[in-house]
Amino acid sequence: VNEYFILELNEDLDFYDDTKTGQIIKVPSHYATRMVLYLDQELLLPFFIQTYNGAGLYEEYAYSNFKLNPPLKDEEFTPSYQEYGF
Repeated sequence: VNEYFILELNEDLDFYDDTKTGQIIKVPSHYATRMVLYLDQELLLPFFIQTYNGAGLYEEYAYSNFKLNPPLKDEEFTPSYQEYGF
């Protein structure tokens, strides 16, 4: 989702970093009627997501062991890199 749309939908936000712990904001989505995201306070990344449609909860994701910006080898960007299994 484009950050501008989040600011546009939440009149109480003045800029991208204008949020507080525990604050609920609206995030536009064409994917679902409602999404609940819990963010890691240090990394500011989602660690738990619930996705709802008209019938209720239909997807739920839990993330752990974040590795922020892990180093990548140059060969990972080649078509012959075996670990991706393409």
